[in-house]
Amino acid sequence: MAPAAIRAALQADSEARFEPPLTEKEIDYFVGEAVKWEPGKEIFHLTELGNAQRLVRLHGQDLRFCNERGWYAWDGKRWKHDGTGEIKRRGKDTVRSIYLEAAHCSDGKMREALGEHARRSEAKARIDAMIGLAESEPGIPVLHDELAGC
Repeated sequence: MAPAAIRAALQADSEARFEPPLTEKEIDYFVGEAVKWEPGKEIFHLTELGNAQRLVRLHGQDLRFCNERGWYAWDGKRWKHDGTGEIKRRGKDTVRSIYLEAAHCSDGKMREALGEHARRSEAKARIDAMIGLAESEPGIPVLHDELAGC
């Protein structure tokens, strides 16, 4: 689908299914991800580990984990210690993106399984597990002296 068509479909679906509906920023993000997505390129399991891998795929370029200090997020200029819950917001975004995976799935049974997995993944314990498993995914962990201020 063309980006404009994806945007229109996502906006209509969001208004019909979500309260409140997705924001323009969220829609822009999901349209960007849909345009980049290549069917069959990546398959993630319907598990917390699969969700951790999704989190890294979607947000890993802006996240790092330091065992001594915790999570850091890139603010556009520097790595900043996450004292505001950015990692949790990114985790929630990741869970919402599973619904987009389902929407793009042509297999009815898999689409249903993805939707159910997304719903279950909204639980706090599952979001926390996804974040915890992401700490050791390739490209995420850093040593104490690898980030300024870490």
